[in-house]
Amino acid sequence: MTTIDIKPTNIFKKNYLSTSPILVNRGGAGSSKSYSIAQLLTILFLKNTQIKILALRKSSTYIKDSLLKDFKDVMDDFSAGQLIKYNKTERYFSSGKKLIQLGSVDDAEKYKSTDWNYIWLEEATEFTFEEFKTLKLRNRTKAVPDRPNQVILTFNPTSSLSWIKTEILDKNIYDYTEIISSYKDNSYLPDFYVKDLQDLEKQDANFYRIYTLGEWGILENVIYSNWQVIDAIPEGGDVFYGLDFGFNNPSALVKIIVIDQVIYLQELIFESGLTNQDLIDKLNKLILNKNQPIYADSAEPQRIEEISRAVFNIHPANKSVKDGIDFVKRQKLMIEKDSVNLIKELQTYSYRKDKNNNVLDEPIKFNDHALDAMRYGIYTHLGSNSEPNYREFDM
Repeated sequence: MTTIDIKPTNIFKKNYLSTSPILVNRGGAGSSKSYSIAQLLTILFLKNTQIKILALRKSSTYIKDSLLKDFKDVMDDFSAGQLIKYNKTERYFSSGKKLIQLGSVDDAEKYKSTDWNYIWLEEATEFTFEEFKTLKLRNRTKAVPDRPNQVILTFNPTSSLSWIKTEILDKNIYDYTEIISSYKDNSYLPDFYVKDLQDLEKQDANFYRIYTLGEWGILENVIYSNWQVIDAIPEGGDVFYGLDFGFNNPSALVKIIVIDQVIYLQELIFESGLTNQDLIDKLNKLILNKNQPIYADSAEPQRIEEISRAVFNIHPANKSVKDGIDFVKRQKLMIEKDSVNLIKELQTYSYRKDKNNNVLDEPIKFNDHALDAMRYGIYTHLGSNSEPNYREFDM
């Protein structure tokens, strides 16, 4: 028998002790809710001889950086990797008759005729109520000993109009347990991120409720309404890019195409921990025509120069926030459907209020990395009275 040493979070304990068929985990940013559910499901996977777990995101694009990362981090912390096989092609963990399948609503047909002990909807507010009801019908395989089958929801409570609140919590038709968490439940958060969350109290009471305290918010004063989601962006047109640098926070690269005065957007990079060389390696794979301009955060001239020496057509962006936002708001924006972080930021990007509840002409500085990249590209290339920057290279 293998003994596994675990350090359970407080949120893990609350989920583990609950016998409700639906676990509603609402929490602020960095509250450990997703990691705690990965802990719970990994432990259930290891202790039972037969179990089937389905973990889903709305889009398959972000499985690698969320579900897969959470499970791998937990398995590494448990030193259990040698006990479990991972199939990279089909995206599942297995051991004997035990399975953790990672997937998305993109693969809905794949799961229609399957049954599961546990179904986890990560970023559950991205799903629809109809998708929840359909998936709940698949939560019916033979239960493991001493524990019921469960559907588990994890999310930030960005809007009190969400189906999770209106259809599950308010109507009280379903048997559920609600588990609320905040950054205070996660003792491992870095100091810089804790400060960002605490500083939201000075910026906006609504964002502070949602992301710091994990309380239900009300979407108000949303900045952008001039966008819609499409299946794919077209080929051709005027192509350029916006780039926001980060390291602790994500670096974000957005591809921008203009055709017949319509702007098409695709999120290409949204990832923390990238050095400049990491970023250059990714750019080499993503941008095949190096003559296409990149407009990057002008506060990082050294990083811009290093990328320029790697023969990319990169330039400092015009960072005027107010003028840039006003220009972007006048455009028609089409967002490629797998640009999940860009879409999420668009949904919640809001103007600040002062202490007297007056709306200010400046955005809340939180969850805006892809939007900064988008604005850098669109405003600098199209709206800041400058000619597009092109140059020829000897190839």
